[in-house]
Amino acid sequence: MKPIPVRWFSDSAAGLSSRAQVSDGMRIEPPHDLVSWEAHVGSPATQGGGARTNRHRNSFLQDSIKRLLLLAALTLWTGCAERPAPATQSFEPLAVAAPSAAAEPTAEAAAEPTARLPAVVGLDAQAGAERVDLYWTEPPDWHNRKDWVFEVEADEGEGFARAHDGFLDVPALSCFTEPGRAVDYRVRMVAIDKQKAVIEVSPWSQTVTGKARPLPDSDLVEEIQRVSFRYFWNYRHPVSGLPREGIGGWNRNMCSVAAAGMMFFNLAVGIENDWISRDEGIASAHQSLVFLEEKADRFKGMFPHWLHGETGKTIPFGKKDDGADTVETAFLLSGALFFREYVKDDPSATAAAIRDIADRLYRDAQWDFFVKKRPDGRRPLLWHWSPKHKFAIDLEITGFTEAQMTYILALASPTHPIEPVSYFKGWIHPGYGHRRTKLGVEMELGRESDGPPLFYTHYSYLGMHPSVFRHGSKNYFEHFQDFCQAQIRWAERHRPELGGGIWGMTAGLNPDGYGVQYPGRDNGTITASAFLASWPYAPEEANVCLENLYLRHARAFWGPFGFRDGMNLKRGWYSDKYIAISVGPVAPMIENHKTGLCWKIGMRVPEIRRGIEIVRKGMPPPH
Repeated sequence: MKPIPVRWFSDSAAGLSSRAQVSDGMRIEPPHDLVSWEAHVGSPATQGGGARTNRHRNSFLQDSIKRLLLLAALTLWTGCAERPAPATQSFEPLAVAAPSAAAEPTAEAAAEPTARLPAVVGLDAQAGAERVDLYWTEPPDWHNRKDWVFEVEADEGEGFARAHDGFLDVPALSCFTEPGRAVDYRVRMVAIDKQKAVIEVSPWSQTVTGKARPLPDSDLVEEIQRVSFRYFWNYRHPVSGLPREGIGGWNRNMCSVAAAGMMFFNLAVGIENDWISRDEGIASAHQSLVFLEEKADRFKGMFPHWLHGETGKTIPFGKKDDGADTVETAFLLSGALFFREYVKDDPSATAAAIRDIADRLYRDAQWDFFVKKRPDGRRPLLWHWSPKHKFAIDLEITGFTEAQMTYILALASPTHPIEPVSYFKGWIHPGYGHRRTKLGVEMELGRESDGPPLFYTHYSYLGMHPSVFRHGSKNYFEHFQDFCQAQIRWAERHRPELGGGIWGMTAGLNPDGYGVQYPGRDNGTITASAFLASWPYAPEEANVCLENLYLRHARAFWGPFGFRDGMNLKRGWYSDKYIAISVGPVAPMIENHKTGLCWKIGMRVPEIRRGIEIVRKGMPPPH
């Protein structure tokens, strides 16, 4: 497996985020001013964080040899990742898990239905480690027809046969198969009735041929980056271009505002890695920004949590959460401003329109409207406002959580700025941090005794480098390194069922629904995005975790967009779903470790720089 290149550069309930309330070693010392920080972007690391130890390399090679011997000794079963898992999971090629399937098909009818549905086009086969990833173009109006699903067939030389169980509710599929063996694939769309019987079909698509790569010849880091990006490319809404909320039960028109911000970072990563052309990426960004300005609901300039991808209307997140969501809006605007900077020197009319729309969306956001004056002198921003219920939810945005970007953009607003007191007596509060040592890790930031969920270290920092902020004796990058080490050691101590070398707790799905996992509040669920998006903070441990998770569990919960949203070995559970905000940070944060791309560009955004400068000046003296 190819090692990841390292081009690093120096540089109480009140604290719970909205997401949290849904459910109940080596250091890099960066410069401490923005000018010198920027000068260090792209410089080599002094620590070789991407290199694996000999122990881990030897373990990996031994696992690979065992797998090759098994392949030679057994007749390889070339089942796809969408087959049900056996009762006992193993490390061998036979352990395969259940998919996100729309339904189980009934017995075949005596006569094949007439092919009347639109033909599936654009079928593409991408080689992966012991698998082939299939993607095809979403048919017209598929997003409005929940009865339209897909079937894929594979031909290994003995004729076409079904390549999965059930029907597929997403235009993509990962098939695990024998490396180097040519397999033909085809796909069609089918319409099913309420009894899950097929009533209409499309013609079969053109056939494509795919070959899986041997695992030792694969670059898992590049693969997880690429397939994560593909969520934002292959599963974006056809009308708005926005990313859908999730896969595996969500309405196909439900789009995530927070993930839309992450989409802009993913588009830049896709362009720079040649997964899409520059013209394609710019056109997609333009499509989404036009939709957001011209069709999407806004409240005091703020977007809601969810948008309907075709109409732009609000999809309520909760009974009283049917209006503005300031935190999700901040993530969206941070992505839009990032992409504006990314195309800053592009002379095309499309790039010029992107810059203008991003400017207008940011200027329209009325941050000062959301400041709440408390009797004790605090001035926090509030998370929600509803046209019907006003500030009834009354949830303060206080740290330390994932939401710091909200205050940075609000402070820097040229039209509706908040006063610095809101940051220093709102975002900062008595529970913002405290000194403690857990499992040998000294921590200062955050209120969670054993360390927080790792999404706190991702969402606001896709384009804003955490080292520019300090708390106590460390900068935030160092704090985030501590959080990762706390989780690594917690997994080693408390999760023996993982077998060592696997870690990562954050917000996401678990056997009981959606929730937040972190040390001290741990039901055994591991979420891959937790360690994947933390790559810059613990590169060696993340690399080892990726290898172990893929070797041991890929066939149980890998799909066309990477690992699905969570596994819990204690409960024998693997998720069959994806959530956009879990997938969104993965490709940008790995790219930040590899090239610094998103941090380089994000730290050039004037509004981000201005917000940082206000914070670094500190609390102004009283009048």
